[in-house]
Amino acid sequence: MAEKAYQRSGGYQALIELLPIMQKEKLYSAEEIDKLRKDAYKGLINQYMAEGGSENLKNWWQSQGRKIRHDLVLQSIIAACLIECDDSEAAEKIIITGLKQQYDQHLLLLVPRLQINDSKAMNKILINLIKQSGGATPLLNSTLGQLALQHGEWARSGKVF
Repeated sequence: MAEKAYQRSGGYQALIELLPIMQKEKLYSAEEIDKLRKDAYKGLINQYMAEGGSENLKNWWQSQGRKIRHDLVLQSIIAACLIECDDSEAAEKIIITGLKQQYDQHLLLLVPRLQINDSKAMNKILINLIKQSGGATPLLNSTLGQLALQHGEWARSGKVF
């Protein structure tokens, strides 16, 4: 019940701080705690975006600890928000950081939404993911193909589609 009050009032930071206690007291299952955590961070990220756009959001993100900044779910949420704010450059950096850690379909699905001038870094990451996973997945091929199409690389896009 308390979590609903925090969510309705916009007290996302307070809810985030309560989650470890809720987990310790076994008030909710691990899955429910994870969902609450994700929802609370999504609400907090949206608050920062609404208050000051991408600059405020980037400042908040940089002030977070490493554990938070390396959370793939949070990376995909913040990257999507940065894309909404037309800050593809910052979103690309976050996506690349996440994909360097591991393959993540949520981050991959954001790549075609990026408006980037130079796709070399992203191409390199995607090709490394193919090598690491032992072969291309349909999502990786599709992402590479869309990236090639966005940059007018018709021949290369045909090879991966």
